[in-house]
This record gives sequence, structure tokens and C-alpha cells, in this order.
Amino acid sequence: DADFDARLLQVYDEYGPDYSDESDLDPRKEPERWNQVATGVTVMDSLLCGVRDSIKNLPFHACYNVKDYEWSYDRIQESIESLDYASRFCHGLPPELVAEIDAATAKFGPLGFTKKFLFSHLLDHGIRSGEVWDCVAELSESSCRDSSYIGRLERLSEKYDEDYCSGIDYEPEQLKTLVARMSVIDGILRDLGSPIAELPYHACYAMLDSRWDFDKLLEKVKSLE
Repeated sequence: DADFDARLLQVYDEYGPDYSDESDLDPRKEPERWNQVATGVTVMDSLLCGVRDSIKNLPFHACYNVKDYEWSYDRIQESIESLDYASRFCHGLPPELVAEIDAATAKFGPLGFTKKFLFSHLLDHGIRSGEVWDCVAELSESSCRDSSYIGRLERLSEKYDEDYCSGIDYEPEQLKTLVARMSVIDGILRDLGSPIAELPYHACYAMLDSRWDFDKLLEKVKSLE
């Protein structure tokens, strides 16, 4: 399919420049962005090689292309052996985390859980007030359909994207705070078209990064009061 091949190349071209030796991207200062770029290039490489070869060879291309300094042959074998577990993921989240989200959502309701969880994420990054905090506080069934609320989210998303791409040499903690604000705003924006019942799962997935891994997400969900 020529269209699919073109889409793969388009995504590859999006991440490729930041993955090259000439890139200014510093993995130590921007680990989340680096992880996104490295993963994007690796996956696109696998798919591009696979679609240009026999379909039966696609699994081999996929495994070969993920081998790098983080994924050794042992890690690849371990990942293959855990595919049955991975197949039980829901909304991109492991089953034990989904079970905790289900229990907490039954207690607080979908919106109640989502707001508590997003507040917890902001607090963990030292954010206790401001525009993003207010957006979480105002999240409701009606606000999800309110054009002024949606417009405010879109403006904040654009603002934080510009700040992130500005070339400013942020201190590590400043960058973590900026990324936390971006994650919360973009997480809410992506959820607006989803059923209210799915908001808790999408909110958790949106906060997944190098600081909040699955174990941290599980810990935070269990601690909600």
C-alpha cells in the first residue's frame, strides 16, 4: 500500500532529525522526548523493512531493529516470552493497574478519579496553583462540551509546546515541571472526544513517562483519597 508506506516515511522524517548525530537533543536533559524519538525511529525502521519484504519476515525485522544499548538479545527474548501478559493490556495499561483504576473509579466516579489523579500528578511536580490547576478543577461533563474551556486548553497546549521547542536551556527541574503541565493539558484535550467512562484510563496513560512508570502509576492510584 503506497499510502501506508508514505505515512511510515512521514513519521520517520518527523523523528529522524532529532535522532541524527547533528541533533541538539540531549537525552540527559530531555529523556521523555529522547525516548519518544528513539522509539519512533526504531518502530518505523522495523515497519519500513517489514513492508518491503515478505510478511513472514516482519517479526524478525521487528526484533532485529529493537536491539540497541537498552534492548539486548536477552531483553528481546524476555519480551517475547511476556507477549501473553502484554496481550492483556487495556488502554495501554497493565492488568493490575487497570484493576486498581476500576476500583478507584467505582469509589470516586470517572471524573472524580480523573481530577484526583491529575491533581496528584501536578502536586508531585510542585504545582499547586495556576492555569493548569484551574483547568483540572473545572473539568466536568459540561466543560468537556464548552467551547471556551476547550479553547483555553488549546491555547495552553500551544503555549507550552512553544515553550518546549523554544531552544531555552531549561534546568532539569524546570523542564520536568513544563512537561508535567504539557502532559496534563494534552491529556485532557485528548480525552474530550472520549466517553466519560474512559477518562481515568486515558489520564493514567497520558502521565506515563520516565518519572512516572507503571509502578509509580499503580502507587499513585492506590494512594488516592
